[in-house]
Amino acid sequence: MTWGHRPPYSSGSDHGGDSTLAGHLRNLRTRHSKYALNLSAHSHHYERSDPAQTDGLVHIVGGGGGATQGGLSSTQPSWSIYRINHLQHLRLHITANTIEAFAVCGPAGAGATDTCTQGAIIDTWSILAPG
Repeated sequence: MTWGHRPPYSSGSDHGGDSTLAGHLRNLRTRHSKYALNLSAHSHHYERSDPAQTDGLVHIVGGGGGATQGGLSSTQPSWSIYRINHLQHLRLHITANTIEAFAVCGPAGAGATDTCTQGAIIDTWSILAPG
């Protein structure tokens, strides 16, 4: 798992993805097959990528607090499985063989254009260890 500020994949209207960074992470994944998750922020929304379209990596944009929401581009890219322009936080449960994640809806406001019920799980996913 890696964590960084700027997202390699993002459909945020405030901050898009960074293809150079995506290339560096792709190279890291090539060298280390158990590397499967990248967390980032900078763009203020929540978004999860499809690892089948992002070089085997799950990319999460989780800049869901600390500033107003940044908005989303009008068209959802094919690599983007789920996205929401609303305050949220991510809860991870990590064991020896799995990473389970839950995106939890935060409070209304801060320029959100999407709605969800505060405290509700709005997205969930897991990564299993290779083999």
